Amino acid sequence: MSEDASNSDREWRKALDNAVDTDERVEVALRACDAGFENVAETWYREAIDAGDTGAMVDLGLVFKRRGRLGDAEYWYRKAAEAGHVVGMFNLGIRLNQRGAFEEAEPWLRRAVDKGRTKAMVDLGFSLENRGRLGDAEYWYRKAAEAGHVVGMSNLGIRLNQRGAFEEAEPWLRRAVDKGRTKAMVDLGFSLENRGRLGDAEYWYRKAAEAGHVVGMSNLGARLNERGAFEEAEPWLRRAAEAGRVRSMVDLGYSFQQRGRFDEGERWAYRAANAGNAVGMNNLGSLLYGAGQHAEAEHWYRKAAEAGNALAMSNLGGLLEQRSRLTEAEHWYRKATEAGYAGAENSLKRVRATPRNRQTSPG
Repeated sequence: MSEDASNSDREWRKALDNAVDTDERVEVALRACDAGFENVAETWYREAIDAGDTGAMVDLGLVFKRRGRLGDAEYWYRKAAEAGHVVGMFNLGIRLNQRGAFEEAEPWLRRAVDKGRTKAMVDLGFSLENRGRLGDAEYWYRKAAEAGHVVGMSNLGIRLNQRGAFEEAEPWLRRAVDKGRTKAMVDLGFSLENRGRLGDAEYWYRKAAEAGHVVGMSNLGARLNERGAFEEAEPWLRRAAEAGRVRSMVDLGYSFQQRGRFDEGERWAYRAANAGNAVGMNNLGSLLYGAGQHAEAEHWYRKAAEAGNALAMSNLGGLLEQRSRLTEAEHWYRKATEAGYAGAENSLKRVRATPRNRQTSPG
């Protein structure tokens, strides 16, 4: 080792020794790694661990996490957790959740909760929710929310929205918003929209959109479309669509279509359809049908219908009926009716009553 390298080793060790707290020490270690002295940082932590510093296991795990060495991070979180360190238990539970090991995460997160780690209640709820234990998840989100944890408030509001308890969700989501949780603006808007308070919903979607939240932009654009403000909707939907929001591609295509800008509408419908969105496929089919491209329209109606879109089933039935493929038309009208699309009921009755000379197989 050169004299310069040796001096640098000593300087980084001194900086690690002089760090005033865990956060500063981790940042020093990361800077040492970035400067090519990863071995110095790792050696310093290992010496601390050998001297009985359990917290150094957690810190080393954090360094590895920030360096992208997730397996090594999990190893040291587990060592700390097994040594009884609450942050080790908590971080291990989070890491296990991140890689989908929800069942293994649960006992570590429960132990962290028992040791007073409030945030672990949220992650425990997340672990349980991902295993279908929705009542237990709601219980822990509520406990976290009642303890003042903003993500607990937000997640509880979402969970209440999911089971239709929109009125109960509202105050929790408002509290989360008041604490700076931008995503809660979107969920608050959703809660209000489902109670018919459309102006209030639009207000919160707009607040979220203006704060840069993609789903807020998407929902605001959709809401503006619904009330016919297509021109105002366009820039919000475009921003959301360009950020990868497939639903916004559908809504943007619809917005263009409603203003007679069919080429642009078709372009966005193609993007949504090619992204696998069934509504986009159906809309594209309708645009192509209107342009007289019936064979291609059938292709996209069929893809949307096979993906479970009831309106596309009915549209496909209508196209097939027009082309005298009555057995196939009856099949898709029946599927649309069974899927809950009432508009297909009369069509199904009509095609059943229509004489046909030969049978063809359903498409």
